[in-house]
Amino acid sequence: MKPGNQTILWGVVLELGLGLLAVALAWWLGFDLIAELQGFHLSHDLVRGLLATVPMLLGLWLIERSNWWVMRQFRQLVHETLVPLFHGSRPIGWAFVALAAGVGEELLFRGLIQQGLVVWWADSPMPSNEQPAADILTYWSGAVAAWFVASLCFGLAHCLTKTYALLAFLVGGYLGALYWYFDSLWIPIIAHAFYDFVAIAYLVNKRQ
Repeated sequence: MKPGNQTILWGVVLELGLGLLAVALAWWLGFDLIAELQGFHLSHDLVRGLLATVPMLLGLWLIERSNWWVMRQFRQLVHETLVPLFHGSRPIGWAFVALAAGVGEELLFRGLIQQGLVVWWADSPMPSNEQPAADILTYWSGAVAAWFVASLCFGLAHCLTKTYALLAFLVGGYLGALYWYFDSLWIPIIAHAFYDFVAIAYLVNKRQ
């Protein structure tokens, strides 16, 4: 098996494994993570998810054109360490690993950690209009804290360098905000997966 195909295989296994781990932990903790995937609307969620990749792709474009030495070092790391892993693989493989990353990582970081902490800290999925202001404040303070913790965990999980971790933290915060705003885990899943596919395709083709 070619090295690039091995990367694809192990990447898919690892990313889907994260998703299965998230589902198992949620079940053990009594949190229904599968319910977060219900209510998928193909036309609306797909369009929103694809449009949500625009800021991330703009960020990639800016990083690729930046002359700041920090970004130059980051680009060198990516081009010399990560991109060669996909050498010899095909676009269909990139799509599989990108989709697996979108599903697996969003189930773990946004579905389990972010939403799980919201439910745990606020002890309520969402305040109603009849709840007192104190309960609403408790919910939103817990939601913000959960968003920050999930984003921090996402950044630490990508801690190849401090710059990589910081950029991942910002991306995690953005994906968490999408989940928060649209109240649908499918939006960050689609945005994450599509961005990863475009980024892999762009970087691999640029190297070739």
